Amino acid sequence: ALTTISAALRLDPPPIIRGHLHTLGAIVLARRGDISAAADRADQAAQHLARAGRQPQYMLPLAVARAELSVADGDVPGALQIMARAAEAAGPLVPTAAGWPFTWAWGRLVTGADQPEPPGLRAARDHLMAVSTHPGWRALSMAQSTALAAGRRGSAEHLAGAGDGTGSA
Repeated sequence: ALTTISAALRLDPPPIIRGHLHTLGAIVLARRGDISAAADRADQAAQHLARAGRQPQYMLPLAVARAELSVADGDVPGALQIMARAAEAAGPLVPTAAGWPFTWAWGRLVTGADQPEPPGLRAARDHLMAVSTHPGWRALSMAQSTALAAGRRGSAEHLAGAGDGTGSA
């Protein structure tokens, strides 16, 4: 993934695309545990996305990258706070392209922390379920919602059954 991102950056895309590419790079690096490089990428992303203002389709992926950095740094409460603030800034009518991955990432963090589902997460997911017919995201979201309702102990079983669209294995 990082090789493809680097190759795309060498093509000198517009700033918003550069920002998205750096955001993706930050997420990959954070998940690999390279926190310093991930933080640098997230900072580069923020610089390129500054012109985009607070438009959710640009800022929600950056919030995911920042939350991944917090988790990698051992600060799960900080990660949850980043996601909650981003959701509040975006409002419940999140765009589908950025909204699905954002709500999935937020739900994954909430489930992993064994926390109750925040109202903002539920509102964003409900909106996406109402406006999008994407079968993969819908199935994953239904399974994740069931896992959140069941608490952490049920999350693995419910997420394992996400492929059938019912949330059951």
